[in-house]
Amino acid sequence: MFGQNTHAVDPKGRVNIPMKFRDKLGETFYLVKSTDQCLDVFPAPAWEELQRKIQQASQFNKAIKDYQRIVISSAVESSTDRQGRVLIPQNLRDFAQIEKEIMIAGLGERLEIWALDKWNERYAVEDVDMDAIAEELAKLGV
Repeated sequence: MFGQNTHAVDPKGRVNIPMKFRDKLGETFYLVKSTDQCLDVFPAPAWEELQRKIQQASQFNKAIKDYQRIVISSAVESSTDRQGRVLIPQNLRDFAQIEKEIMIAGLGERLEIWALDKWNERYAVEDVDMDAIAEELAKLGV
């Protein structure tokens, strides 16, 4: 899943998921708090794989336990309605400060949903250190 789309949030907290993303998400997917101030959207197979990896990690690791308590426990199984909309629960909208407009960003195996103003604050092109990004990508051989 790749690309970016902006959408309005309706008064009930529903947002339209573009068809190009819906096809990849499948019928059932998971909305979950991110480690950033946004929401992650995982197709069911990717979510199950993430959970499996977390379960294999040391249960004595505080960061893993915190991740389970904050992120894993926030997961909501979701699907789109006939109009391609998904309801974002109020607690998740509050966490991500989603009110009127969102940015949906495709990051490969998952999506991120950001409050549009938070996305614009964080990723204004002039504020991004492209040299640092290029350096990290070079370390990966990209």
